[in-house]
Amino acid sequence: MGQQARLKRSRHELRRAEMTAMKAQDEETRARPEIQALFAQMSADEGFNARLAADLPDQKRRLAEAGWKQQVATSDGLGIWDHRRSRLRLNHSLSRETDGLLWGHVSLSSAGGDLPGWYPLRNANWLVYPGLTGLVVVAPESRHVNISEVAHVWTCLEGSPLPDFGRFGTI
Repeated sequence: MGQQARLKRSRHELRRAEMTAMKAQDEETRARPEIQALFAQMSADEGFNARLAADLPDQKRRLAEAGWKQQVATSDGLGIWDHRRSRLRLNHSLSRETDGLLWGHVSLSSAGGDLPGWYPLRNANWLVYPGLTGLVVVAPESRHVNISEVAHVWTCLEGSPLPDFGRFGTI
């Protein structure tokens, strides 16, 4: 086996180990009573369910037309989608946050393990939420949590939490 083949195999093994660890962490998180209570609350939330039902068909169509393929369906959003040509993975969910508002979450990761750039992140969010403002949040270091190199966009689905920064022209 050549050096490049060993390196490629090593990267695949590392990625597989990372995915296994992330899956275990996800299962552990979902087993927590407060998380189970949150999912029960979401399934009883009429606004959550109505928004999900209204948005999903068009979101799925736009993603598929753009070359994305669904890998995992979830009850709290679009689930996980892969774009093979660009080697990107999109994860989407909805949640009613502590402000009482419904928020959409889009995260984007790269198969190479590096953080996706601005344009792929922007384009993915435009596919899921065209016409809505998405927020890329930079948390203080003390509150920063990231399991892997993933870029996140949050979109408020019940109004805009932002002032009009473009009132004197463009942003």
